[in-house]
Amino acid sequence: MNISRREFASISFLIAAGGAILPRVARAVEPDEVTFTSEIAVEVTNSFLETDYPASAYYAGNPIPFFYQVGKIAGYVVSVYCNGETSGYVVLDTTSDVLISEFAIGVGYNDLESSLLNGPSYSSESLLHSEGDCGSIIYRDGTNGYILFREDDSGVSEFPSDPFVVHPTTFSDDPTRPWDEATYSINKILGDFQINEWITTTNAFYSIAQSTITSQANRYACLVTAGYTCAQMLGILPHSTTYFFADEYLDIWNKTQTVQSGSGSGYITGSTSNRNYLSGMQSYCSEHGVSVSTDFKAFDGIPALGIGVDDFTSAVRRHSPCVLGSANHGVTVEGFIDATNSYTSQNMQFLTVYDGWYTGARQIYYNSSSLTNKVGLFLNA
Repeated sequence: MNISRREFASISFLIAAGGAILPRVARAVEPDEVTFTSEIAVEVTNSFLETDYPASAYYAGNPIPFFYQVGKIAGYVVSVYCNGETSGYVVLDTTSDVLISEFAIGVGYNDLESSLLNGPSYSSESLLHSEGDCGSIIYRDGTNGYILFREDDSGVSEFPSDPFVVHPTTFSDDPTRPWDEATYSINKILGDFQINEWITTTNAFYSIAQSTITSQANRYACLVTAGYTCAQMLGILPHSTTYFFADEYLDIWNKTQTVQSGSGSGYITGSTSNRNYLSGMQSYCSEHGVSVSTDFKAFDGIPALGIGVDDFTSAVRRHSPCVLGSANHGVTVEGFIDATNSYTSQNMQFLTVYDGWYTGARQIYYNSSSLTNKVGLFLNA
């Protein structure tokens, strides 16, 4: 296989970095693997930015290690900058078959940490992000600076007593505790992330800040927010990132039979069943002169029969709004990316999604291990 000049330079960097940078804990490394250090994470991210955003002035920095298991670094969240200002982030996950598992990049975008630091605090940690089992919960340990990615079904209010979450206080009292470095296949690190196709449902990206919704509607539910965005994509509501129609949001809340699941900070949180979302949105659209059929698909353990990435990419090509969800969370799908690793020829599919906690477009790897129990909710206009 031919190796590009950039790939040859990368090999030299990886060999030098692997030999010169001492791991936190000495451990066996497979012949085709290298120790995946923070320096390599920055190099990989810069290579990604140079390849896929060649006309930009983006550059990488501030790599923060994250883990799924205490004592073992899984990868890094790398911040993206432009002219000294934060412009997004890239998540590099060595536990995944694809190193780049998520990215969100654009002028004015925040990095992952500063976007989420306003979350409620528990002990010395900050709860940064909650997505139920459609994504990850992220905690930051104030002592060691590590971030924990952990799936959780319980919701924010049940965090302190959740038996499935490893609470960071179990290790944060010992800042000298050694950690295993991550390792990863050198072949998968070398390849450029080549975008073959990037398709969006509409010409605009639809999003509204969660703070705007909660302050004006005094309500928040992820599927109601997704329904509001889908109504914008169907032309029922105007596209605006600043002006919010609270009455319409509440109408969707009622039509989807969303029920109160909690309250806090002056607003009510709600829960919506997938079926009620579809029937409610069909009714809402009909009242506004838009006829839609609905479709529900779920992963049932048999990929040939359950939900697949093609279901979402087909909806995007048809310009049909859809939601990627689970029993506990839903995000609006507004596009997809088909990409290839230039070195291994591995094909990768990412969904472009809007999630209420982050107003920018998130690109998430569809086959990520943190995307479990996937369902698809489709409005076919």
